[in-house]
Parts: sequence; C-alpha cells; structure tokens
Amino acid sequence: FGSNRGDAKNGQQSRKNKNKQQQEEEEERILISEVEVVGVSEDLKRIAYDALTTRPNFAYTLKEVEADLKRVFATGWFSSCVPDAEDTRDGVKLVIKVTANPELRGVVARGANLLPTAVVQKAFRPVYGGPLNFVAFSKAVSKLDNWYRDRGILCQVIDFNFESGIVDLTVGEAAVGSIDLAFLDPKTNGPKSEGATKPNVIMRHLTTQPGRVYSLRQAKQDIDSIYSTGLFEDVNIVPQEAEDSTEQQPKVDLTVNLVERKTGGLGAGTGISAAGRGAGN
Repeated sequence: FGSNRGDAKNGQQSRKNKNKQQQEEEEERILISEVEVVGVSEDLKRIAYDALTTRPNFAYTLKEVEADLKRVFATGWFSSCVPDAEDTRDGVKLVIKVTANPELRGVVARGANLLPTAVVQKAFRPVYGGPLNFVAFSKAVSKLDNWYRDRGILCQVIDFNFESGIVDLTVGEAAVGSIDLAFLDPKTNGPKSEGATKPNVIMRHLTTQPGRVYSLRQAKQDIDSIYSTGLFEDVNIVPQEAEDSTEQQPKVDLTVNLVERKTGGLGAGTGISAAGRGAGN
C-alpha cells in the first residue's frame, strides 16, 4: 500500500516536471533569422506575409509563432498552414507551408424551398473566380440568413460541405406542425376548457397551415385577421419546437392564444397583433 502511494506521488511529480518543461519551452525565445511562405501564388503569399507579425532578426516564443500561424489561417484563404524550422548560422529560418483552398465553382442550396436562386447567386457572386475565401463565404451565408430574417421566415443555413469546388448548403426552413387553439380567462389569463367562438370561425382566418414554412410575418397577418373580427380582446401565436423536429428538418407547433371579448364589450385590444395596435393606432 505504501509503495502504491509512493508511485502515485512520483507520477504526480513527473507530470509537474513535464508541464514545467513544456511551459519553459513555450516561453523560451528563439531568434528568427528569416521568414518564408511557400506553396501558393505570389498574391496569396503576400496575404500571408501581411497577416504575420513575426519579423526576421527578432526573437519570439513558441506561443507567439503559433498565434501568427492562426492569423494566417484566419485570413480564410488557406486549407492548411504548417510551420517548419531550419537551423541557420544566424538563427532559425521559419518556413510556413500553406495550401490554398480550392476554387469555388458552384453552390447548391438543399432545403431552400422559399429561397430564390437569384438571391443565392447574388450572395456568392463575390466569392467566385479564385480560391474560396471562408471569410467572404461566411458573409455570403449571412446574406442568405438575413434574407429569411428580413421576411420573418424561421430559417437558417445549418450546415455546408465543400468538395470538388462545389459548396453544398443545407438550409433548415422550419415547417408548421400542429396548430392548437387555447382560450384564456381574461381575469386570470389561465386556460379555459372551451370558448364561445367556434374553432372553425378562427381557423378560416389562418393562412398559416401545417406543412408550410413558418413565417412570423404571415403569423402577424393571421393575428390581425382574427383580431379584426371584433370577437377577441387579445390574440397571439406562440411557436414551440415540435417533438419530431430535427436539425435537418426543423418543425414548430403553434398555439393560438385567445381572450374573448365580453358580449357587447368595447375593450381595447392588446397583445402581439394588437400590441402595437392599441387605441387610436
């Protein structure tokens, strides 16, 4: 038993010594005599050089060199960035071997049923004509996400694959699952077993339907349409992720919350649809 404790203690000391040695190596400064980027065209070499802060005839730690390599990679032009060190009479020559991304030749958007092809083409037009730059690529993807968001459509680009010059985008447009009606007590805001209004009177005002892509803008129009009947003090639609929703095929279930007016009442409307409507709006 005593031997086991001794072995454990020796093991801990060994790990401490190893960590200390690693830390010392990372903090040790090395004189860089020369910096050379290889493997790509002159234009891409210039981009890599501009990203580097490492300069010849200065001493750097391993951490500082590694941070510089990350800066080169962060330009978005390269699929790999590998350092190599060559001992010279004047110090260490740092050779950075980079590989350019393949040229972007096409984009395929899967699951984008509402997204016009022209919008995809326009978003990625600046990215064509040379090695794929992932910074510009990310901006193009953001433009697609913004197109959906500006139209109140619950959707985003959820994944992509880049192979043989073709970007294969996976777009998740959230479809409507079920639509339930919930009548609420105007005093407690709690659920009621049923309302005075027949469900079919409400449902015929909904253009949002199961199986269709969920749109916040369309839901707002549906709320306004129901509210315009004059039967309700408050109307709102609450989306919730459906149980069978997946990342590849997102789905939302909707609950239409309704607070009915009292017979002959003239109360002002509130809520999401009328939330902004109020008296005099």
